[in-house]
Amino acid sequence: MTLILTLLAALHTAVVESIRRVDREDTLASTPTPLEAGWANHFDAFGMGVDAGDDAEARKAALDKIMDDYTNDSVVRLYDHSVDGTPEQKLSTFGPNDLPAIRAMFAGLFPALNGCAQGSEDDKLQAQVDLDEAGKQVFLVWSCSSASFNRATDTFIFDDNGVIINQNIVVAKTSAASRANALVQFVPAPVPVSEAWANHAGAFMAGAAAGGPGPRDEKAMTAAVTKIMLDYDAQSVVRLFQFSNGLNSVGGDFVEHVGLDSIKTMFTDLFKSFTSETAPVVPQALEVDESLVKQVFLIWEAPDSGYAEATDTFIFSDTGKIHRQNIAFLTR
Repeated sequence: MTLILTLLAALHTAVVESIRRVDREDTLASTPTPLEAGWANHFDAFGMGVDAGDDAEARKAALDKIMDDYTNDSVVRLYDHSVDGTPEQKLSTFGPNDLPAIRAMFAGLFPALNGCAQGSEDDKLQAQVDLDEAGKQVFLVWSCSSASFNRATDTFIFDDNGVIINQNIVVAKTSAASRANALVQFVPAPVPVSEAWANHAGAFMAGAAAGGPGPRDEKAMTAAVTKIMLDYDAQSVVRLFQFSNGLNSVGGDFVEHVGLDSIKTMFTDLFKSFTSETAPVVPQALEVDESLVKQVFLIWEAPDSGYAEATDTFIFSDTGKIHRQNIAFLTR
């Protein structure tokens, strides 16, 4: 529960920061989109809950309001690197049809919120937020070293009404991820996300093996790039965020790759960055193939090549192409 409380505190602070970035003149001149309205509702409800204190009636009103962000179809997946256990034990899933559990998280948070929103600037939560209207998603990264949360990543996937239908959360406290099964050992689920993912997984592992500054096998690396690009089209957008190694690790900016040429260059450079032939490993590669959303929630690492932690969310279009991809990683 402590982990969830701190995570939600981070979300609230990040929402505040994202709203402050909006051009006020544009805001006054236009009607909020469903995505913007969803963020605004979450912010307002969270603020009400924090302000409620010991007022049970005010707290109930805040809970009622914040639950408008979710429906019975909503699923929240939380992966905690710091949990001592198997990859399955590191992952907690809430939903579908689990609204009482989501409400309970907020009910525990409102009276207990403290820490990351108080103290000196260095002690407060640091966050970066990217709102993607075309992709109907929000990419959030945050850290709060005073609470020992060094890195956290959220992807929120919204429906057309501005409701959160899927939320992927990854948190890392004081310890880095431990090694797990290789990506090529992951057994995909049935159609159709599985088909696209099988191509992506195979191409990624082949590119990492053939890459390096040299590269080790240029022909094989080129073939891997060609294969992995089958997963993208001209409308694909990939966003990257690199955590720093400082106490609060979100001081950088998002890097965006739009379209085939830019994404191809990204993968070529990525494969060349794998200085070791040791294959990347993955604690999790979770496929979600549902009517509301098709995605893969991936956790991976390649410490021998300097990638201490990495997480990806892949959101697929109806044609099986990767429509949006969010990547956050830490190098050492």
